[in-house]
Amino acid sequence: MKILAILGSPRPNKSNTGIILQEFLKGASSQGANVETIYLKEKNINFCIGCNTCWMETPGVCIFKDDMPELLDKVIECDILVYATPLYNYNMTSLLKSFQERLHPLIDPHLVKTGETYRHPQRYEKGRKMVLISTCGLPEVSHFTGLRQIFRQIERSSQIPLIGELLVPTAELLKKESLREKIEVVLQAVYRAGIEVVSEGKVSKEVEDQIQKSPLTPDEMAEMANRWWDTHIKRIGQ
Repeated sequence: MKILAILGSPRPNKSNTGIILQEFLKGASSQGANVETIYLKEKNINFCIGCNTCWMETPGVCIFKDDMPELLDKVIECDILVYATPLYNYNMTSLLKSFQERLHPLIDPHLVKTGETYRHPQRYEKGRKMVLISTCGLPEVSHFTGLRQIFRQIERSSQIPLIGELLVPTAELLKKESLREKIEVVLQAVYRAGIEVVSEGKVSKEVEDQIQKSPLTPDEMAEMANRWWDTHIKRIGQ
């Protein structure tokens, strides 16, 4: 099994999302999966301009000669594509959004009807699946609602199954040593998710729920966060 992970954090070396992603990949690797991580911050990827050249003049080939063609080859060959992004304004980062838009050459322009809805089919039908990993500093998992809806729409339209949602609120606590014991429970669940994707074909609801559990209550998290901001925000005139 080939797992291709796309990390959309603009700070990959300090990324909370990266911590979760690597733990997930460790679990998958323990079951024999071949894993690779792409750090989008290190790639040259132009914005899609919607010219549809990749649909009409050069089917499957984009006009831009940047780093994306190589990544498209990797996407085509992978069995599971992992999207990993911190939550920015209740959505994916601009880095990941640009990557997602540039998957356009992998779509066939014809309209096919599935159920009551028309969609564009995949140009290369290879049974690929998706996993979503995201983190945020807010204390409730409800803040991921918009992002989840986007990927569920991608699932419906592309017919690429979304087999796991690893959503971690209060992710800033991942590096807090005083909460290490509670954080380990979350990380163990993430590791288990990697195992399940390979051995079971999807992440169980039980494991997803464990990953979403914050080590602090929302009120405790808010109080801690506000104290931190009060000590780090520079006062004008000081």
